[in-house]
Amino acid sequence: MKQYVVVLYPFFCFLACIYNKVTNIVSIESEMILFFQETLETNYGNKDAVCLFVQALERYHFNYLLDVDKDRLKRINEKLYTGGILYSYFLDGAILNDSCMLFVPTGVSPSAYRRSDAYRQALKKLQVKDSYSVGLIVDSAKYMYNKAQVEDIPLPLKKREDGFTYWQRELLQAVHPALKAIAKVEDETGGNPPSSVLFGMIANNTENICEGFKDDREVQMFLTLYFWKYLCHFANIDFYTGMDKTSEVIKCK
Repeated sequence: MKQYVVVLYPFFCFLACIYNKVTNIVSIESEMILFFQETLETNYGNKDAVCLFVQALERYHFNYLLDVDKDRLKRINEKLYTGGILYSYFLDGAILNDSCMLFVPTGVSPSAYRRSDAYRQALKKLQVKDSYSVGLIVDSAKYMYNKAQVEDIPLPLKKREDGFTYWQRELLQAVHPALKAIAKVEDETGGNPPSSVLFGMIANNTENICEGFKDDREVQMFLTLYFWKYLCHFANIDFYTGMDKTSEVIKCK
């Protein structure tokens, strides 16, 4: 009997580990969805007002202001970013970070900035392997870049050999017609479709995706993940790192 216990013990430990991982994911997802719902309710008086939010983004060309509980968002981001969940389960951090840009300090040339300690420290924070995959934005182009950041931040979904990712565990298994259509687009692009394509599907209410936010958890999770970058932007939080960028925004003004 003891021999059986010894043999089965590692198996039980493995199951417990998987259970804990799933439990943690479900917990943080529920917290994210609730936060998005309550943000919509604060701004529109309705926790299901995705359609109104999308219309506002379109009408004001992504310059629409949203009231976001920054402190609460930062607490959730501590679990997503510091805990490693965002890049190990939801998004491919390498692709996301390789698509980002850095601001060149006023009065410094791009070439001089690339040789500076400040540049090396910035790359270290981003954990980027190929430094020349990171673009540089000079002072005169900051406004247009900040605007593009809101519209075009990519959403590359993570894929792992063990299959334990949002894309593999949830999106590919979704039954809602809209998510099936989105999963097809994700699959055809290797999990990295243009943000404009996804926003277009949401804005056009493909397969009633906006209405699905009311009572379909699969839809709630996808839209919450997609709009997380917007929540971060309106709270002056860097979507790439989860860090507060209020001081940077003030300097730009």
